[in-house]
Amino acid sequence: MLEIGHAALANKLNLTSDQRKRFYAFLREKSETRSDVYSAARSQGLRDRKTIQLLVKQHEVEIDQSMRESMGPEIYNAYQHYKQSRSARHFAGLVEKILVNSLSPLTGAQCEHITEIMYRTRVQPLAPANQRSNPVEDQMALGTGVDNPRAFSQTGLAQSKAILPPNQYEALEGVSRELEARMKMSELIQAEVKKVTNSVP
Repeated sequence: MLEIGHAALANKLNLTSDQRKRFYAFLREKSETRSDVYSAARSQGLRDRKTIQLLVKQHEVEIDQSMRESMGPEIYNAYQHYKQSRSARHFAGLVEKILVNSLSPLTGAQCEHITEIMYRTRVQPLAPANQRSNPVEDQMALGTGVDNPRAFSQTGLAQSKAILPPNQYEALEGVSRELEARMKMSELIQAEVKKVTNSVP
């Protein structure tokens, strides 16, 4: 799954066979770091969550440094950007799926452009998701399974509107409305769960 998820990046960077093997090896190592550290901590009787998370972070930093030294800064920086823009790319992908069988599907270049716009204009949350109050109207969180989903501003939608024909922008706007609705529903459910939890003696 890691290889499938990063195949587009590997193709874009035109990695050689040897570079791909090393690149995917680093991805696997980083993916397995958390479970490896937790297993080692449990075997040694370590239970403090903050300490374990710090150890995970240290290992990830070491892997990142090794990747940078082995693959070179250009490939490493491209990987970091690809990782940080996952939610924006997911957003563009949803629009692409809606339009795939239309008379004017999104081109690869348009998907890239939308991804970059949404990434550049994202609105960072001021606090972790479980500590935030209702977001302001200008924000939209994407439920992508990413640990820290990004929030995107209306600025990104406006910039996308300037480069898309009406039917494509209509699809993009529809995706944004659906995601906002999901977010609001999730907040309502969380609020109800909190009420029930607080009411339990």
